[in-house]
Amino acid sequence: MGTMASKIPESADLAVQRAEAAEVLRSEHFTRAPMLAHLLSYLCEKLFAGEASQIKEYSVGVEVFHRGAAFDQDADSIVRVEANRLRKRLAEYYAGPGAAHPLHITIPLGQYVPEFKPAAARQEEASAPVPLPAASPAGIERAATGEPQRWFRLSGRQRWGLAGAVAALLLGLGCTWLIVRQMRQSSSPAASNPSSAQFAETQLGPPTGEEIRILAGSGRSFVDHAGKLWNADTDFDGGTAQKSSAENIWRTQNPGFYRMSRQGQFRYNIPLKAGIYEL
Repeated sequence: MGTMASKIPESADLAVQRAEAAEVLRSEHFTRAPMLAHLLSYLCEKLFAGEASQIKEYSVGVEVFHRGAAFDQDADSIVRVEANRLRKRLAEYYAGPGAAHPLHITIPLGQYVPEFKPAAARQEEASAPVPLPAASPAGIERAATGEPQRWFRLSGRQRWGLAGAVAALLLGLGCTWLIVRQMRQSSSPAASNPSSAQFAETQLGPPTGEEIRILAGSGRSFVDHAGKLWNADTDFDGGTAQKSSAENIWRTQNPGFYRMSRQGQFRYNIPLKAGIYEL
């Protein structure tokens, strides 16, 4: 009887997870995206079958995207690209028609095993109040009697002395700040060249706007460990694409990212709007 009782909650949870996955796959968000629906169905079925440890980038590329036994996950980022699209599609679904669902499906960044998390628990964590420090017995007694709590008392002469000390301190800090400011202005090259000062104000810091990422030498797009999309090599003139034969590249989470390059005499003609860019 003890063995049967331990299996009932597990089967009940599994039935709820299956129902949630089926509901998501029936939504317009996924019926209009059959490739993402196929990927989500594959990942969930592997999890339900107890084969979560077999969900690897290579197996997904071969079994879902039919890349074949020679699939090179360093050169072909199809799994990372589609998994990133799946994460965004799930977020859009649960921000819209699936917002009221008690269970939400997520794909953690850098992983492919789906997770089923209760929506109420996450909302409670986000809205949990910050605990207040415990009140002392003396404070509780004063609150009950209506007496204001006083940390210390100063006589009239002591208050005037304290006010004078604070005023002197503020005056000293103000004078020090003025002296330091004048010294910096006199020693700064921009003080004698207004045009350079104006240039520094306008050029300081990276410009804001859309980012353009190109993976030189690669024929396919690539999603790094941070979820950022790098486009395939494009808008180049000349040079040859090269792939390094180095097996191990230390201190990086994406070794395939550094195996691709463009070498020789070449240039890039990237169509950009007029403006300031940081390379």
